[in-house]
Amino acid sequence: MYLLEPSSHREGLESRGFVDQGNMPPRIISLDDNGDTLAARAAALQEAGYVVLSASGTDETLCLLANERDFDLVILGPVFPKAVTEWLASVLYRTSGAPVVVVFSGEANHNIRADAYVNAAEGVDALVRTACKVLHQTKPATGAS
Repeated sequence: MYLLEPSSHREGLESRGFVDQGNMPPRIISLDDNGDTLAARAAALQEAGYVVLSASGTDETLCLLANERDFDLVILGPVFPKAVTEWLASVLYRTSGAPVVVVFSGEANHNIRADAYVNAAEGVDALVRTACKVLHQTKPATGAS
């Protein structure tokens, strides 16, 4: 059971103008180099009520970002070397305006521009809570008029 209950998340979606008004739930792009991690992350985020688009590796990531323009949050896992992650986070801020959450293993690199950081060792529950918190602090970019 995830620590963020779907019912409490639904209330949060309703308070932000989703669900009852027929708007789309928040869309999250999740990037990581581990397929098992992506699957677990997507399952947890979808259970919490989000739409999740995932990509693994450089080619899939660039293809996804080139084709998807309508998203509310980006989760950057340790898919790239540090310099590429820094560059990608910077580009995402300039081009999409969507908040960025960086998942790290080992030491946090707060030089990467992000709205939040989550240690991978804390697990998927911490990531879901962080995504919810960041999205509640941010005006919805999709589905809301």
